[in-house]
Amino acid sequence: FIQKTVNKITLYKLSIPVFICYFLVYFIWHAGCIYRTVILLGNNEFKSMHLQHTSEQNIEVIHLPKRILMADTKQAKRSLLSFLDKKQPRLALDMRELEFIDSSGLAVLVNCLQQCRRKGGDVCLFGMRDTVAALFELTRLHTVFPIEPRQQDAIVRLSA
Repeated sequence: FIQKTVNKITLYKLSIPVFICYFLVYFIWHAGCIYRTVILLGNNEFKSMHLQHTSEQNIEVIHLPKRILMADTKQAKRSLLSFLDKKQPRLALDMRELEFIDSSGLAVLVNCLQQCRRKGGDVCLFGMRDTVAALFELTRLHTVFPIEPRQQDAIVRLSA
């Protein structure tokens, strides 16, 4: 890295103060990237709280947190599967707060859907943000999950 930078200084005929500024900007930018990664992976919203839920017409409405990441998958899976005790569980997952979900989080949702359908139940997603909806379309999961814009629509769909 340093040799490349020295070559750039020579190539562009930069002064030493400009080189120092360039190096500081480079270092600060990478430090910020590392900080953001640590914050995201260390979020663990599932560990610090239980999923909030309500029941409506024998349907569990579960409110998902802002992020579901690889670091959260064990607790997320445990929390979601705890709602599958009934014979025909029906879950409406509130995704209005969900801002980010990685592939591990998607796997947890798919696993929940499979377990639910094995027991004769179903899962419906509602209130999805545009960024999360784009991810579901990119992964073609919008063809697997029933998705509704509002909570009442999800409840009607699960009641039928």
